[in-house]
Amino acid sequence: GQSYETLMTAPRADLGDSLRKAFRNVDDILNDLGLAVNEGNRRAIRILAYNQTEITPESIARVKAVDEEVQRAFSNMTPKVTLEMIRRNLNPLDMEIEKLNQAAEEIKKEIGGKEEERFQKFLWKLEQNQEISEKERNSYIGIYRLIAQVEKTDGAVIGSLLQQGAEITMHSLLTAVRSGKKGGMDYRVDESFQGVDAVFKNARIDEQIDAAFQQNCVRDVADAVTPEFLREVPQEAWENMTPEEMKEMIFRMQAEHPETAEDTAYAKEQLAEFKEALSASEDVYAFLEQNDLSNSVQNIMAAERILRDPDQVMEQLWNTKGASFDSMQEIKRMKEKLMERFQEALKEPEELAKAQEELAETAEHVMQTMIVEKEDISALDLRELRLMNRQLAICAKRAEEENYLIPMQTGDKMTSVSLRVVRGTKEKGRVDILFRSQIMGKVAASFEAKEHGISGMIATDSEEAKRLLSENLSALGERLSVEEEETADLRVAFVEDLSLSHYSKAGMQEKRVSPKENPSERNPVQTRRLYQIAEGFLHAVQELEESST
Repeated sequence: GQSYETLMTAPRADLGDSLRKAFRNVDDILNDLGLAVNEGNRRAIRILAYNQTEITPESIARVKAVDEEVQRAFSNMTPKVTLEMIRRNLNPLDMEIEKLNQAAEEIKKEIGGKEEERFQKFLWKLEQNQEISEKERNSYIGIYRLIAQVEKTDGAVIGSLLQQGAEITMHSLLTAVRSGKKGGMDYRVDESFQGVDAVFKNARIDEQIDAAFQQNCVRDVADAVTPEFLREVPQEAWENMTPEEMKEMIFRMQAEHPETAEDTAYAKEQLAEFKEALSASEDVYAFLEQNDLSNSVQNIMAAERILRDPDQVMEQLWNTKGASFDSMQEIKRMKEKLMERFQEALKEPEELAKAQEELAETAEHVMQTMIVEKEDISALDLRELRLMNRQLAICAKRAEEENYLIPMQTGDKMTSVSLRVVRGTKEKGRVDILFRSQIMGKVAASFEAKEHGISGMIATDSEEAKRLLSENLSALGERLSVEEEETADLRVAFVEDLSLSHYSKAGMQEKRVSPKENPSERNPVQTRRLYQIAEGFLHAVQELEESST
């Protein structure tokens, strides 16, 4: 107030003065208050002045934090996110800004893979710039990963530094993340100590406001940082900046150079990807429609891969080359547990659906591990990881309709078993099983449960597999039967040009009764019979393969 009086900048409408004219002296006000002269603080003063609110360091901090949340909301509320909010009965107009941003960012993670997409673009730009050395490339990737790690702490690292009274700079944040990854952050223990989750609970209001503001600035930095920025600004320069200062510098550089040659080239590549998706067959679109999935580029490409080569996703998931030894061991344990889970879950639809969800979660874990740890990761690697993740997310959704993609060890490779349960009336129904293995070749099996028995046809493109199955038909029939008095009429056929995709497409065109519509009306005898057939056949195939090697 004193600064305004002294400088005589109070606007007078009768003289035609305007607030914009008064803003010529904003820098002097900031100097008087001992605050940095930057665009964020200038904007805060303008907002306060427009609303005739007292200008103090505290009011500036508060309005900056709120303004940052509002600006992030404008950025977050894309048409895609807004539509998804409406589908979930969330009304953006009734939500507090902070909660709105939380919901929007959660939806982005679920439907868009935003973090992976921006990292893919970052990697792509690095690969196009031939002037960047291999050493610089590795350094830039490391810096990007650390910034992303700070963002993911959701303010915990910033809060920890504020609690210690440390200066909030990019250097101190990155150091804190590195220390945390090595397993040790120092915590203050006194009479008010309530455990590590409570370290920042008793922070002053102004510290909490500043922490929230700086965390949002870190999110902006993670969204906007580019190899061009890291190359142009020396590391010792940006490391000493606060997140706010680094954000402002990046935004200023973007304003000066709104579109680089790399941006244009990347946009053209994305357009080529869209065109590739548009050329997908009608079967792909029918698959998406049948499973109530949107026609997004990622969904189209994932669906096309599922229909064309379902084995590829399992091979990719089981390949963790490039991860650290500890991560590889952890992922190996997860996969072993997952395989056991599928073996046990084959008896029950609910358990099999849960196992399918766990498979999708494992894929997400593998992708995030490779993003952080694979040193020579490329934009193409990341594109394939994202596609793998999307495929298994789609498979988890398909499990609601009793369509499953099950991992199975065959020889020294992993294969994907497509299992589909088709319910009929009373105790009747059908089980379709498709897979490809090193020993059996391509196999398409269809088993029908009748009132007093089971009939089935097994087609294979391997004469050796036909012989092996034919010799063991009696034992196989016993494995498939639920009741002792049941008869099994099984046949095996050799089909030289067997097409698994043909069987898969035929199944898509078939009208089915959805188990989601009346889950309470499921016939328990029918369920037990159908899943017993599936379990018996897959276990029998594995035993036959083991005995023949």
